Amino acid sequence: MSLDDVAKKVTEKGKLESSKIIKEGETEAILIINKAQKEAKAIMAEAREKAEKQIGLMKEQEMSSAEVDGRRNMLKAEKEVLDAVKAKTFQSLRSAPRDKKEQIISGLVKQAGTVISSGFIYSNQEDADYVKRMAGNYQFAGTIQCSGGIIVENSDKTQRLNMTYETLLDDLWQEKIGEVAEILFK
Repeated sequence: MSLDDVAKKVTEKGKLESSKIIKEGETEAILIINKAQKEAKAIMAEAREKAEKQIGLMKEQEMSSAEVDGRRNMLKAEKEVLDAVKAKTFQSLRSAPRDKKEQIISGLVKQAGTVISSGFIYSNQEDADYVKRMAGNYQFAGTIQCSGGIIVENSDKTQRLNMTYETLLDDLWQEKIGEVAEILFK
């Protein structure tokens, strides 16, 4: 078997494994979001009930003032729900079992490789052992303060890709907050 055939088989196997990990990650994300949605709906129902009682009392005092205050309270309640959903999603990610974290790290390393093919990799202390094992073309350069995930840099440290849980969730949250709010507050 030629070196090209071996490389082709390794590449194909890597692509299959990468696709599998991404699909598993997407499935896990859907499960986490569904769970968070259920919890958010319960929180929202309670918050709506409180807000509606408050609005009823305010209408008796002064109708125009009640409308303004009620809307402000509803927006505050919605913000609290959104914050709770985000916090619950982040906590689910942080407290994932070790094997799930290893799958996530493996997927992140593969994804990072499409942007920065080699260089340095950093992780938190807790994940350092399996990040070192999965580093591939990256040299483990030390630990950082984060809840999970990785940071990669190219060899001359002019490019940095932050794939920590905090950054990934914040980026995803900014991108999807409108959709999440629409689902929760229909």
